Amino acid sequence: MYRFKQAETDAEFERIFRLNHQTFVEELQQYSAADSPRLIDKFHDKNWYWIALDGDEVIGMIAAHDRAPFSIESRLADLSVLERSDV
Repeated sequence: MYRFKQAETDAEFERIFRLNHQTFVEELQQYSAADSPRLIDKFHDKNWYWIALDGDEVIGMIAAHDRAPFSIESRLADLSVLERSDV
């Protein structure tokens, strides 16, 4: 049975950083490999993290924040779409 909760402990955040590295460096190759097996999100200081746990193991996570700038901005041709309510 999986549990879902907001990340709170240093150990949970450490696992998030390692999961980010596994996903965005090793699997998706979105970032270059670094000396450390950790990748800290550039918005970490304003993110809220929700994690999925299998026992004590973090097996997934969602990060969100509500203050600009947003990571999607670098991928949009028209930033006004972020302010529209019809999308």
